[in-house]
Amino acid sequence: MADKPALMQWHRELEDVNGADYIFISHAHFEHLTGAGHLARRTGAKVIANCKAINLFRQAGVPETQLQPVSGGGKLPLFTRATRDTALKGDCALAPGAPGAPALPHPDPTALAVHVWPSLHCFMPGSSHADLPDIFDTGKEYHGSASPFAYVVVLGIAGRANLNGRPFNGSAAHFAALQLKWLGGPKKVIWCLHDEALVAPFRVDTTAATRTVENETGARVVELAYAKPYVVFE
Repeated sequence: MADKPALMQWHRELEDVNGADYIFISHAHFEHLTGAGHLARRTGAKVIANCKAINLFRQAGVPETQLQPVSGGGKLPLFTRATRDTALKGDCALAPGAPGAPALPHPDPTALAVHVWPSLHCFMPGSSHADLPDIFDTGKEYHGSASPFAYVVVLGIAGRANLNGRPFNGSAAHFAALQLKWLGGPKKVIWCLHDEALVAPFRVDTTAATRTVENETGARVVELAYAKPYVVFE
């Protein structure tokens, strides 16, 4: 995780930042991420980011106790540095967590809370880099495809659907059909997160989801066989 590229604007030297409690990273593109690893190590700030960015912070030597991976949905409690340090020492009530995970304080002393919303990166206008404008006009309207491409959607189909961090009222099958319409109508769908499990629910019946998606969107659901290769794009 390198320092900020020399061609980008500099507003403040990293060494001039003397303290930080939290660092929020929107996504792992270089212009958002570079230099953040150095800042996290220097200040001890807790990093809130998606899994890809968190892995880059790990590679940059940021301790696991400072890393908080998120994927969107739900409310995330934030704590003062003093409360976080107390939890790491085991000197306060702790929140339930996975075995081996860094200790987190119980939510009672929460200083504030944030909602993390899942999102997708925007499209760039035009069909190639050469079409990009020097200044992006937020008032300009765009229509049609951003660039010619084909894609397959790999979609989770287990559990009650999560819509912007809130439980969806309806079936998983109906929500899957809505998702595909929001995504622009991909031609192929592959279900994931429906493997057989050792605890209940032991399996997911995808019959209704497959039928609903194929009837309502025209997409074809591809059933993958375990340990068998599948050519995604022919």
